[in-house]
Amino acid sequence: MRVRKLDENDDMTFGGGGNDYHRDTPEAVAQCIKTRLRLWRGEFFAATADGTPWLTHVTGERTKQVYDAVIRSRIQRTQGAMGLPSYSSELDPVTRVLRVSAEANTQYGKTKYLGEINV
Repeated sequence: MRVRKLDENDDMTFGGGGNDYHRDTPEAVAQCIKTRLRLWRGEFFAATADGTPWLTHVTGERTKQVYDAVIRSRIQRTQGAMGLPSYSSELDPVTRVLRVSAEANTQYGKTKYLGEINV
């Protein structure tokens, strides 16, 4: 698996040759998890069926069980992910920020995902 690295602003890195890529590492899978969760269903014109169904399954009056199942499934179906031994989420209804913490087994080792998503 080869994934172009993202910088601190989530822009792709260039100019570093081979150092601009994650190759067969847990970090590559973690970055794929991050980008898969941030892609809203219907957002990418070439694959409108892909993406996390934030509007239909997460935001609004959804229960924690419903949106956790959606997010867990999205993480587990990420290329290179092989299991999800730990997962938690916390929704702040005032700021509308969903915090997700997950540890995933990958074909390259364990990786952690910590993210905040504005919903």
